[in-house]
Amino acid sequence: MPWGKLEVWRERGIRDSICCRFHLLSEAQDGAEILVSEILINAEKGGEFFIDTDRQLRQGPTPIPSPQSSGDFSALSPIAGGFVMSCRVQGEGKSSKPLVQLAMRHVTCVEDAAIFMALAAAVDLSIEACKPFRRKMRIGSRHSL
Repeated sequence: MPWGKLEVWRERGIRDSICCRFHLLSEAQDGAEILVSEILINAEKGGEFFIDTDRQLRQGPTPIPSPQSSGDFSALSPIAGGFVMSCRVQGEGKSSKPLVQLAMRHVTCVEDAAIFMALAAAVDLSIEACKPFRRKMRIGSRHSL
């Protein structure tokens, strides 16, 4: 059974975006990764995270370099399967109750559904986790930096 890795970081710009990248990792020792989903979510308004190979191919594979990425995307190819799951998340500071949709062909037991629910919750929490820190200096500690 493969493992998954979710990378999430903030891209600053005119409209800040939350970049989400989800990989499936091989159990073998070779460390092979398959890029399954790569999404930009509007930090203020929120958006949709999805795993849908048909939809991602139509949008075009434009890898987003993560802060820890080597930039080598040649070995990564989309997996077959079409729609797998999607979830809507709210933007920063908004009370979020992610709506998750699953493709029945990918859910054979309760544990399968739980994995997708956990992934949706991780994406939702990442929206808040990627908020910039507010830096307020206390008067007494101004010179102690």
